[in-house]
Amino acid sequence: MTGVVLLSSLSGTLQISEIIQQPLEAQGTLVNVMLVLILMGAFTKSAQFPFHFWLPNAMAAPTPVSAFLHSATMVKAGVFLMARLHPALSEQILWSTLQLWAGGITMILAGVLAYTAIDLKKALAYSTLMALGTLTFLLGIGNQAAMVVFVSFLLAHSLYKVSLFMLAGAIDHSAGTKDLIQLGGLKKKMPVTFVLEVIAALSLAGLPPVFGFIAKELLFEAALSMNTALVLVTLVVASLGVAVALVLVIKPFLGSDELLPKEPHEASLPMLAGPAVLLAVSLLFGLWPGLADLGLIQAAVQAVTADETTDFYLSLWHGFNAALGLSVLALVLGIVLAKAWQPSRWLAAKQRTLSESFGPEAGHTSVCHGLLSYGYCATA
Repeated sequence: MTGVVLLSSLSGTLQISEIIQQPLEAQGTLVNVMLVLILMGAFTKSAQFPFHFWLPNAMAAPTPVSAFLHSATMVKAGVFLMARLHPALSEQILWSTLQLWAGGITMILAGVLAYTAIDLKKALAYSTLMALGTLTFLLGIGNQAAMVVFVSFLLAHSLYKVSLFMLAGAIDHSAGTKDLIQLGGLKKKMPVTFVLEVIAALSLAGLPPVFGFIAKELLFEAALSMNTALVLVTLVVASLGVAVALVLVIKPFLGSDELLPKEPHEASLPMLAGPAVLLAVSLLFGLWPGLADLGLIQAAVQAVTADETTDFYLSLWHGFNAALGLSVLALVLGIVLAKAWQPSRWLAAKQRTLSESFGPEAGHTSVCHGLLSYGYCATA
């Protein structure tokens, strides 16, 4: 709020439509304070590093709440604010630099945490963090190509992540557990859920023919237009995305069902209707991307860039190029990581113990305990 008040003081208005009409050219300490304060609010809302830990801890909510609030809507409010202010503030070096670093760290860290998670909903929560980091990262890049990717990836993620959360709820309800170690063999008992999970996982992994593939290809093209470091970051994140998608399909649906706490059954039609509709849209946009572009992607890109002369097109096939080569490499690396998932359980346990003892979440917990202790002492 303080940052917004400072922004209104510098621009002379609180109307976003007026703020974004021209970039903020003012410099100085007050401007930097304003930028940092707004970004701190947006980063916390969208769970960017070092405020990333709250989102996975909110997965205790019922699955529909998780799907609505923590994957597609509420957590994107911070990213939405940064996108709306992009035309006015993107020329500020501090603004774009902080977005680039926070987004880059978040997407890599969240990818590793998603890969090492054993709770189905937490794995999805961390993959949401990975997507939010990617969106912030793209805002940091800031050029028109990155904004096209930003809007396309925002749409793709909303379609597949809500579906994955709802399917996770169906799995938990049917099998009686969200533990990926216990889950297995659900393909025979939950064939419809399995098919939907595969389609959603294809989009998470960025594989054809769903819309997530188009967004991932655009992401590689945007990184290639910048520098090698951004290409490597994008490749690492894409590989982790493939690995997580494979684990989400292989562990619950294939293998042995000996550890299941109860006999599973197919989810009911009302539970599957939502994911089925969203994934059908993802397939439709993947096969005919012009449908997504028409009145949706184009309008959103113009809003984020404040430029009505945007020139781009969406396509499922761009030919044999560097972006496709990186996609193939990410697929190979992701398969290798997925095969190493079970043997890496000991490393995952060490990582969780380390994160509970050190880092931002441990610091937050210590502060909360300290405040509570001070309160008790003051009351006494």
